[in-house]
This record gives sequence, C-alpha cells and structure tokens, in this order.
Amino acid sequence: MLARNLCAKKQNRQLNTIYRGLRFKSLKIYGELQNELFKYRPIGASLIKSIGSGDVRPHLWFNEGLNFGDELVSVQQTIETKINEALSPSHLQVINESHMHSVPPGSESHFKVVIVSESFEGVPRVRRHQTINGILKDEIAGPVHALSMETLTQEEWDRKGQTIMQSPDCLGGSKRAG
Repeated sequence: MLARNLCAKKQNRQLNTIYRGLRFKSLKIYGELQNELFKYRPIGASLIKSIGSGDVRPHLWFNEGLNFGDELVSVQQTIETKINEALSPSHLQVINESHMHSVPPGSESHFKVVIVSESFEGVPRVRRHQTINGILKDEIAGPVHALSMETLTQEEWDRKGQTIMQSPDCLGGSKRAG
C-alpha cells in the first residue's frame, strides 16, 4: 500500500511538472503570437454598425475613435460623455495613459479616470468601481484594455488636496527591464 502511494505521488509530481512546462510553453507561444499580431493590428478602436442589422459591434479601426454616423469621437471623449451623463460629477479627469505602455503611438487603450461625485456618498469603493465598470461596459469590452479609477466624494477629494495618485511605470511588453 505504501509503495503504491509513493508511486502515485511520484506520478502526480511528474504530471504536475509536465503540465507546468506545457502551460509555460503555451503562454510563451501565445505571447509571441500576440506580439506578432500586434504589429499588424490597426491602432485604436471604434464601433461600427453592422449593415442592415442595426446592432453595434466592436471593430478595430485606424486611430479614428468611435464612429457615430459622420462624427468621429475619440474613446477618451466617449468615456467623458458617458460618465458626465450618468453621474454629473463635480470633477472629472479622463487621462489617456496609453503612451506609458507598449502600444503603438496614438493608441487609446489605457485610461485613468478621476471622478468626484456626490453619488458616491456612503458607497463603498468596490461599488463605486462596479458602477463605473457598468457605465463603461462597452468600452471595457472593446477598445479599453486597462482602466484605473479614483472614485471620490467631494469631502474625500478635498481631504486629498485635490491631487491624483501617480500611475506606476509600465513593466510589461517591450518596456520590461532586462
């Protein structure tokens, strides 16, 4: 019985080692594939209407922002509009931090939002973030890869001296040291 258990444990360790090795190799291949595809992917993103169906689907585009008829609106402008309409904040900053990451110049994929609103009064931070995620669900599902948030009441904003936290430098992609 003891010998069988030791044998089974050894097989489990061997299988775990094989699994970890395969997983590492597959993630490495996936990363290389993503990097290769990224070279050819259009910059930015927009929404286009499917012909005849009337539904709106995410579509990669060449740095043209969101397409509403003849008017082109940047992802940043769309985020500002949606948050303003939903919350009427007393202070709103939408900062495009894409340039700090390994993306092509002119991309709109990484954002920080600073929102000061009375609607956050008595609401926990997680609920505030869930609210913003709900407001921006289409952008998060499409062109926005990363969204950093500071969601504050007026009192919290004043207590912070009306300053925002600095975002850390990107350590991923081609900006990784070594």
